[in-house]
Amino acid sequence: MKKFAILAAASLALAACSSGGDADKDGDGNVTADEANATMGGMEKMTPGEYEMKISFSEVNIPGMPEAVKGKMTEQMGKGMTFKHCITAAEAEKPGTEMFGQKDGSGCKMESLKRSGSNMTATMKCDQPGGMKMAMNMDGDFRSDGYSMKIDQKMSGMPNAPGGGTGEMTMKGAMEAKRLGDCPK
Repeated sequence: MKKFAILAAASLALAACSSGGDADKDGDGNVTADEANATMGGMEKMTPGEYEMKISFSEVNIPGMPEAVKGKMTEQMGKGMTFKHCITAAEAEKPGTEMFGQKDGSGCKMESLKRSGSNMTATMKCDQPGGMKMAMNMDGDFRSDGYSMKIDQKMSGMPNAPGGGTGEMTMKGAMEAKRLGDCPK
């Protein structure tokens, strides 16, 4: 779960720097770092510095999970996770594929990335070892000092599914980030 939250944060940092239109210029369903960087001209970029991000989920659905367990999990996920990350001047100026969550061997790719003004929508998919898969849709608004996103995420192939289920989980939530200041030295 935390790995996917970090991947989401990384993809959002890059998405915040892209400009209007669809970044997938060749239409192959895979937004490369070069395609994203090619769309960046003239748009307000993230200000380098330390950011605090909170990710919380208001809906969690796991088929086969007992209602009492689902309620506790939804309550816990609703409290969210908060963590800090830094965006360097170089990353703000020209984000690389790492900010997509597309590090070599990560199994993730951004399939769609569109921006109009301060609004951004994106779809990212990840294939993980053991057959686990994740698909995430994001929609939100950006400023130079933060962002606010809605997240709709589906995972499948999760091991040890409750009640002998299919290993699927869907979650809906939000991600908020704000710039705190300069990165710690």
